[in-house]
Amino acid sequence: MNRKQKIVSIFISAILSLTVFFSFAFSHLHHSSFITHRSSKDSLLHKDLHLVLMLPFNAQLIERDSMNLLTGKVPQASLLALEYYEGVLLALDSLKQKGMHITLNVFDAYTDTATIQKLFLKDEVKKADFIIGPVFPPELQCAAALAKQLKIPLFSPIVAASNSFYDNPYFYICNSTLRTHCETIADFISKN
Repeated sequence: MNRKQKIVSIFISAILSLTVFFSFAFSHLHHSSFITHRSSKDSLLHKDLHLVLMLPFNAQLIERDSMNLLTGKVPQASLLALEYYEGVLLALDSLKQKGMHITLNVFDAYTDTATIQKLFLKDEVKKADFIIGPVFPPELQCAAALAKQLKIPLFSPIVAASNSFYDNPYFYICNSTLRTHCETIADFISKN
């Protein structure tokens, strides 16, 4: 897969994540205090939503000079997060053009559960309406448990895990589960 195809794929993944995210909001939150006395869709279009995005940017790996300018290539470990972030920005721009008001807070959630725990102490995270990320299973499991305590819906943007694995009513998967992947592969193999 070339770079252009990869960016398109990640953009589509980000759009799907946000589609799942807003489908959830439109259909499930109308009974909670999150939604005002207007209809669900109208309330979401006129409410300032606070979205937190936790991705492994690995900023500590990016080489910079004394003026904080990049001095070399962006590490491969950061590209997935940067490309996904680009897709989220494009999706949010489209939603903004449709009248939605969304505040986005972005955090570097590199592969470290201690970092995730520190992020959940921040007011921006505690006051979030929704959280997307982190990406990798250990950090995602940690974040899912903390989001459950705070009763904040958390969306797994990439990992194909089972929702039952997290036993959490505030955890949502934006991609097919691992079981669905395996069943599809097994079905394909048996037919071919």
